[in-house]
Amino acid sequence: MTPALLLASLLVLTLAALVVEAAGRARRCDRVRSLAAEWRMNYGRADSLRLTPRVARRFPIPGAAAMRVSDVVYGIRGDAYRYVFTVQYTLGVSGPKTRHRRVATFEEPRDRRRVAADGVVTLAPEDLPLIEQYRALAPDEASGAVRQGRGTVG
Repeated sequence: MTPALLLASLLVLTLAALVVEAAGRARRCDRVRSLAAEWRMNYGRADSLRLTPRVARRFPIPGAAAMRVSDVVYGIRGDAYRYVFTVQYTLGVSGPKTRHRRVATFEEPRDRRRVAADGVVTLAPEDLPLIEQYRALAPDEASGAVRQGRGTVG
C-alpha cells in the first residue's frame, strides 16, 4: 500500500466517523427537543444558561472533573426554574481516567433575592439509554416534582 493510498484511506475513515457521529448527535438533539415540547419546556443544545459552574458546585459525585453541560431542557415550574440536562464528566485521579455521560436535573428559585438552599443535582440511573434517562427525570406535571428513577443519587 502506497503512502498516498494509506493517507486517503485514513481520511475517508475519519470523515465517515465524523458523519456517523454528527448523525447520531442530530438524532439525539431531535429526540430531546421532542421531549421538551412534550413537557411544555424549552430546549437548548448548548449551555447558554451557564449551568456548568452551578452544577459543579452541587454535583453528587466527588472527584468529577472536566464537566460539560449540554442538551438542556428548561422551564418554570411553580416558583422555581427547572433544568434537565446531559452532563459529561471525567472520573479518576491516579490511573486511567474515564469519561461518563449522564442526565441530571436540579431546580433553583425564580426570585434571585431568595437565598436558595443549596439544591441537589439528581442523576438518572446510568444503566439506562440517554433518552430513557431524560424520561426517568421527567417533571411531574401535577406538582412540578421530579419522578425519582431507580438508582438516582442525591
